Amino acid sequence: MKNIHEFDRHVSRDVVVLDGRGGIRIGEYTIIGFESVILTCTHNHNRKVIPIREQGMYTAPCKIGKDCWIDARVIVFLVYLSGMVV
Repeated sequence: MKNIHEFDRHVSRDVVVLDGRGGIRIGEYTIIGFESVILTCTHNHNRKVIPIREQGMYTAPCKIGKDCWIDARVIVFLVYLSGMVV
């Protein structure tokens, strides 16, 4: 996918979901465990008088820097991580 940029990393073969609508960068030496989800899109929810489902969506990039370990069944969205274990 054009919005997903991966470097020297390991992504589990067991159903990892990458939502690249907002762009995903995965740094070198990063490990992503099985059944993890990386999201770059979520619902707007800041207007209390309008139902959430009617407020639309927004996207933002997710940057996972180098040397991170995202363990199994983790959900990551709209963040920047570097050198972390999640």
